[in-house]
Amino acid sequence: MAVKHPSPAYPADEVARGVDGVAVVEVLCAPDGSVSNATVLDAASESIGKAAAAAVRDWTFGQVTLPKSNIPRPYRSKLTFYFRVVNGAGIVLSPDDEKARIRAPSSAK
Repeated sequence: MAVKHPSPAYPADEVARGVDGVAVVEVLCAPDGSVSNATVLDAASESIGKAAAAAVRDWTFGQVTLPKSNIPRPYRSKLTFYFRVVNGAGIVLSPDDEKARIRAPSSAK
């Protein structure tokens, strides 16, 4: 679970062109929960993929330990971000961000 998870910035040129889409990023976390690598697996555009990966590099995850021990271990996960243009505003919905899902329609006014 992410303990620090800033949302990606929606690239202004993509908002202006009305580009919607998804970005899927694979993240490799170090034993301390920091992100050691973020790789774009799929994205609606190159700039959307870069924005998602850049945001994920600033994420911090909770430490994962081996079962029945306190030994930290690295782990890997896939994250999906939803980029939507609503009424001319770019909105990014992040994984497990229920507040963003609830806020999204009203924040585009």
